[in-house]
Amino acid sequence: MRAILKKPRILEVILLLENLFEEIRILHDYEEIKALSPKPKVLASIRKKLSNLREEVGDYLVGNGMAVPKPPLWGKNNNPEEWWSTNDFEIISATYRHKVEGFLKVISLYFPKNSIPEDTVPEP
Repeated sequence: MRAILKKPRILEVILLLENLFEEIRILHDYEEIKALSPKPKVLASIRKKLSNLREEVGDYLVGNGMAVPKPPLWGKNNNPEEWWSTNDFEIISATYRHKVEGFLKVISLYFPKNSIPEDTVPEP
């Protein structure tokens, strides 16, 4: 995983993934947590980045005889509006993270270590 993190375009998705688990919606009654849900904006951003990366590496992977993986889904149907119990949310979060990391490992073969997209402007 360490080598993957040296690739800025992949690191960008990992940072968004961290945001997904830091910025969640909580349904509570001031005494206990009833349900949790990811913020739709963050989940959509991750999905869009993964789809863009998949599109970009598709020809390369097929040309090398590899299957082009589909971006992972959050839960069963990628619905950020679905609320989950704390335990279920934790399980889905761990599963989603594992699937995203697996996806990134497959597609990262295509990206050189310092591949920066043309439309990305470095932040100060």
